[in-house]
Amino acid sequence: MKIIKNIIILLVIAGIYSCDNPLESTRLDVIGNDVLWNDESLVNAYMANMYDQSELIEDNDNAQNPLAQRYGTQPLGGEAYGRPQNGAYNSTTGNLSGIDTGTTLGYFGSGTWPFIRALNVAIKELSNENSGLSSSFREERLGEAYFLRAHAYFRKVIRYGGVPIIDYPQDSSLPVEELRIPRSTEKETYDFIASDLDKAAALLAGKAIIVSRISEPAVWLLKSRAMLYAGSIAKNNNLLPEKDDKELVGINPSEAENYYKLSLDATKKILPAPFGTGNFALRSGQTVTNYRKIFNDIESANDTESILTIHFNGEGGRFNNEGVYLIPRAKPEHVNWGAWQAAWMETLEWYEYKDGTSGEMLPDGSETLRNTLASGIYYNLSDLFANKDPRFRASIALPPYDVQGFPAYMHFAVKNTTEAQAAGVPLKGPPQNRQTSGICVIKTANENNPMVINNIGDAPLVVYRIAEAYLNYSEAAHALGDATGLAALNAIRERAGMPLRTNFTMENIMHERKIELAFEHHRFWDLRRWRIAETELSPTEKFKHIRWTWDVVNDSYTATLRDEKSVRLFKPEHYYFPIPLSSIEDNPVLVQNPGYSL
Repeated sequence: MKIIKNIIILLVIAGIYSCDNPLESTRLDVIGNDVLWNDESLVNAYMANMYDQSELIEDNDNAQNPLAQRYGTQPLGGEAYGRPQNGAYNSTTGNLSGIDTGTTLGYFGSGTWPFIRALNVAIKELSNENSGLSSSFREERLGEAYFLRAHAYFRKVIRYGGVPIIDYPQDSSLPVEELRIPRSTEKETYDFIASDLDKAAALLAGKAIIVSRISEPAVWLLKSRAMLYAGSIAKNNNLLPEKDDKELVGINPSEAENYYKLSLDATKKILPAPFGTGNFALRSGQTVTNYRKIFNDIESANDTESILTIHFNGEGGRFNNEGVYLIPRAKPEHVNWGAWQAAWMETLEWYEYKDGTSGEMLPDGSETLRNTLASGIYYNLSDLFANKDPRFRASIALPPYDVQGFPAYMHFAVKNTTEAQAAGVPLKGPPQNRQTSGICVIKTANENNPMVINNIGDAPLVVYRIAEAYLNYSEAAHALGDATGLAALNAIRERAGMPLRTNFTMENIMHERKIELAFEHHRFWDLRRWRIAETELSPTEKFKHIRWTWDVVNDSYTATLRDEKSVRLFKPEHYYFPIPLSSIEDNPVLVQNPGYSL
């Protein structure tokens, strides 16, 4: 029986992904449809495949192109720089056009539509109350399917604006003209997402909360985020440089208030008192060590923050390469990757000091940090940054840094060659660690279980955590004139041991999102929905790499700053990606986004 079931599962998966035309239906009539949707183990296998295909976070496992996918938002959003100069970094120079068949972080092509079709099949079949499945089981899997479809459409709408909405398995016997679905408006797409999430929440209400599976709190978090995006897109619609008369991109400002209310209401479902009725809680994070535990202890008994996580089983299965790519090279077996994302001097300057002094200055405010580091004078970096926001050293590795007792050298040169050689110190750190900038992004890697050998990582990753909900609440409340949003903002700062804000401004909200959610794939999308990407991502003189020179004798450093090699350009049309030409050729009723000529 196990062999027969495995064959059926393979046929199901093959049927789902065998068709290149995104508007054809899945031929479940020839692969045991009556068996599949009446057998809980087969339904679980089907839904496990849906989880795998969903990319709940960008290309989160088995990543073959981490620069373009897993870490693609970081160079695009001005957070960090990918070690090799390709992937997403190529798109920072304005190199997008209407003839592109795809783009960095693209999510429109034919591979995405079979996945949505497979979810439509699941929703149709799991909606059958007369199936052989138990009601509770059927409702849970159906709720998961609605969530995954909403998530897929959310990934589309933040890239392209309005997209074709297909909410049923299409009949491939129909004339091709009837299978060609035009784009819906951006508003209609967000409304569709909200509807799917409401259905998912109703189905999952009262069901067990397991953070490694989609549960009701995860649904509310996605709705909180999606409706916040829709609200800010509507609010800032007048700032959108390139518009169209069909409202395929952009949302009328009159809709902003409603979306912000939807976001706030969803957030209240998961935040604890006094903001809501949820049971998740922020962990202590007033020291670097404590803040690191948020990411090192995912799913532990102490983890009160994770709302949804992703499991991995390591070598031979789904693996988590976060440690392989991010942890700087240190251990002898760490030979292939490491230090994949290097932060800029500007990123270092984001982080304030614990007394509220700007991160661009020295702790006493007497001189800029930039001029000090590049002055030729050597500084003990641990002392220099001792009073920085703890989220800084918890998110970014800079010397001195070690990996399970092994030093990770990040210097480009040494001041005293003879003494360095006598101490067994290399004259240059490994190329991975210092090639671009000797400050490495480590935030989402598990330092306790780095698994620095390729393709065997099994530490879980967090998809949603409660800190985002506080920030979503704060932003939505600010837009609605609700003063309780300041307390939500300050909850995040208090957890990090930072001075509380007295002014409830959008500038302060933006800053806190930039710091708390750094390197977690928010910044690029935030800049676009706020319509400030042209200013933030088209600098005439911005983004500096750091090269450290190490005084080995005194364990101190000075820096040389180097300009970013490419000239950045974020054009007005880049608030939305171009619809791939190949998709328009397959479906001529699709309309290209404004600003992109074919």
